[in-house]
Amino acid sequence: IADARLVNDSGELVPYSYDGEEVLSLEIGYKASLWEDTLRMSTAIYRYDYKGYQDQEFVFNELQGVYADLPTNTGDARNDGFEIESTFLATQNLTLNLSYSYADTAYQTGLLVQDIANFETPFDLFVTPPKSTKGQPLKGIPKHKGTFYGDYTFDWRELIVSIFFSHNYTDSYSSRSLGAYFDQVPAKHRTDVALIFAQPDESVRLRFFIDNLFDQTNFYGVSAGGVNNNFRLTGNLIDKRRVGVDFIFRFGEG
Repeated sequence: IADARLVNDSGELVPYSYDGEEVLSLEIGYKASLWEDTLRMSTAIYRYDYKGYQDQEFVFNELQGVYADLPTNTGDARNDGFEIESTFLATQNLTLNLSYSYADTAYQTGLLVQDIANFETPFDLFVTPPKSTKGQPLKGIPKHKGTFYGDYTFDWRELIVSIFFSHNYTDSYSSRSLGAYFDQVPAKHRTDVALIFAQPDESVRLRFFIDNLFDQTNFYGVSAGGVNNNFRLTGNLIDKRRVGVDFIFRFGEG
């Protein structure tokens, strides 16, 4: 990162430095096998307390006297949440799996960050004070995430046939620490299905699949620009619907 370099008093280019991060991790969990081992569950409740939370922000660089996008310490932060995953062997042929996670995060101390991507008050035109990140959720972390999948497998003409279905949901989250509405990565859904034919030893395997069955328009990141690119909002798209076939043939054993 070019901004992570500084020029010292001698005119030399030296690495930009920042302090280390400390985290206190507390977790309590429960794991069990129930109903004659047909239901397996794993749960955990956790809390992460950060001191000197490391992040990358548009902050004032005192040595250069300008605002720059720099890795820095943002002070105290926390991440509280819980996770649960369960696998249910519903029948000899049908397997179901469900996982869910919840995260409640916040910058606690707060850091003064210049909001260069705010098109309502362009940084080059208005004298706008930096904003504090205090109380904002940690960027890049969705509050809710969940996945459900099912697999139905049966024998057919000396082959093993599997019908697979999965659905994934990821809640919206902010791509920057100030949490503005134009920095939000939209919530997304994705459904995948597949039909698989395989020999019992997996030496031959044929899979027909449809990824993103309902052709959802999903993003895994957004970026709000500044005055230099007319505050253009860009996003990184996840694949649109994809239909395909793959074939695996294994030579030899193992």
